[in-house]
Amino acid sequence: MHRVTHQLWQRKTTRGLSKIIRLIARSLTQIDIHPSAVFGSPVLIDHGTGVVIGPNTVIGSRTLIYQGATIAAAGSAGPATTVIGSDCMIGSGATVLRGVQVGSRCNIGANAVVATDLPDNCVAVGVPAQFKSRDTLNPFSSGPVDAGLLLQLPRPGTNRHP
Repeated sequence: MHRVTHQLWQRKTTRGLSKIIRLIARSLTQIDIHPSAVFGSPVLIDHGTGVVIGPNTVIGSRTLIYQGATIAAAGSAGPATTVIGSDCMIGSGATVLRGVQVGSRCNIGANAVVATDLPDNCVAVGVPAQFKSRDTLNPFSSGPVDAGLLLQLPRPGTNRHP
């Protein structure tokens, strides 16, 4: 339904029809997407009840949005554009304020409030959201794997440690 409303929104003469279709879609799905929002392909809205996507929003490809997320919430004056990069995950109840740029491969935790721009490849949690690079969170990304750690893993086919 959003793709149809977006096409109608592009022509100024059919914006009224676009808003009517948007209201019908919102009543059927409990998902409110402004017709001017631009989506990559594919974008998955999982358990979409309560999802709100505001005007002037650009969402990249392979993005996952969970229930209750709000993107482009009022946070700044004017028609600021909110950009969500590709390969992102936005958790349940998360809020991304208007005008924020979220980089690619970012994860936004449940109920986080993102008020500042996020760089690529990071995880953001909290109110207001604080972020860390995934490279600092992954102990195996900075060098070779410790052989001692591998020896502590259970042997394949067993349920106990050696």
